[in-house]
This record gives sequence, structure tokens and C-alpha cells, in this order.
Amino acid sequence: MIDNTLISYMEEMLKNTPTAFKRYAYSEIDWNQRMIGIVGARGIGKSTMVKQYIIENREQFNVLYTSADHTYFSNHSISDLADNLVKSGYNALVIDEVHKYENWSRELKQIYDIHSELKVILTGSSILDIQKGEVDLSRRIVIYEMYGLSFREYLKMFHNINAETYSLEDILNHKVSLKELAHPLPYFKQYLKEGYYPFAIEGSFSLKMQQVVTLYPYTVIKIPLITIVACAKHAQANQRHPIRIMLPEHNVPRA
Repeated sequence: MIDNTLISYMEEMLKNTPTAFKRYAYSEIDWNQRMIGIVGARGIGKSTMVKQYIIENREQFNVLYTSADHTYFSNHSISDLADNLVKSGYNALVIDEVHKYENWSRELKQIYDIHSELKVILTGSSILDIQKGEVDLSRRIVIYEMYGLSFREYLKMFHNINAETYSLEDILNHKVSLKELAHPLPYFKQYLKEGYYPFAIEGSFSLKMQQVVTLYPYTVIKIPLITIVACAKHAQANQRHPIRIMLPEHNVPRA
């Protein structure tokens, strides 16, 4: 028997989930894997993305969504929940912020080994804790690291401007065409200021960002190199002020 508070919590969370915009990672994840981990900084849209997946696939799965910091886990374990889910005919479990549950990786290893019919999706904001958990879950879990909004995603989410995806080679060879955006630099400056986190669209970004930095002092904002190069190329092609770019030693994947 599944606790009604968990079911009510899931329905309320799904009801308040926006579905119009999806992050780039949504189409890159192999959702067919038995156990999937999605990690990244707090506030970049991991929770929203997994809830969007549930909404779009509820006909395929009898699924329960919950968060590891739910009061249910003050006197229940994830293993017990998984056992009850399987006995009740569920075949999918989604656990948000799993790193907030002590010894989560050991219990998920047990769930994976015992309940082959149960699909598990988890998210976590503490990359270090997730990496430690990988040791227990080696060969069992597929982990995806998710970053904040790219400039292209920012344009779509904040301004409803569609921009095609270009390779770094296309950009360097001046094969980029932004038909809906004649002057991208003002948008890019705004993107650098507050466009990395999706929650900026809700307002009060500075205050919310300060809270993120205070709670997670080692948060790193990774702006894709290809985005910086693209804007620099556009400025130079239009004979604007010269731009000098100090390229980082390591490229960050994804435009």
C-alpha cells in the first residue's frame, strides 16, 4: 500500500510543472535505461525535466515521483518504498535530490539487483556525493551531467526566439545565420548577467542567486565555449568593437 501523502505530493508537483519548454538534455538522455542519474547545479531544471518526462509518459509507466527530503523518509527507507511499489504494481520510481538521503547508493544498488522490473530515475545537486555513489552503483547506473541554459536555450525560453544549432567549425567559418536576431550582443550580455538559470524568468534573480551561492558556495557556472565564440564572431563580422577572448583550457560540451 502506497502512502497517500506521497501520491498527493506527486500530483501536486506534476500539476505545477511547465511543459512548453524543454532543456537540451531531455532529448539526449536514453530514458530506456533501467537506472538513470541526472546531476548538476541546483536550479538548472533537473526536477522540471524529470517531471516533464513523467507527464509525457504516464501511459507507459505506473510511476511514483518523490523527493528524498520528503517527510515520509523520516521513518521509512527507499528500499521499503521500492518493495511496496513493486507489490502495488508500480514499475517506475523517480527520486529527486537523492543525495539528501543517507546511504542512498547502497539502497539503490539493492533495489536494482532485486527489482529488475522497477525503473529508477534520480536527480542530485551534489555532484561529489553522486560521484561517490557511483562506486556502489558501477555498471548499474547511467549518469548524465546537466548544465545551465545555453545561449540558444535562453533565447527560446526568455524571448521565444528560435536559433539553430551550429558546430564550432560552422561558427569559425562564418556559416552562422541568425535570421530572427540581427543584433545578438545585447541579448548575450543579458544572458551572461542572468540567463544561465531558468528560474531567472520568475524575477528576483539576484536574491535567488545569492541564496544559491550561500547554500552551495562551490557552484560553478559553465558557459559553453561555442556560445562565446559565436557571439564574438558575429560582432567581428558586423565590424563592431573588437573582442578579445581568453579561451579556457578545457571545453565545456554542448552549445
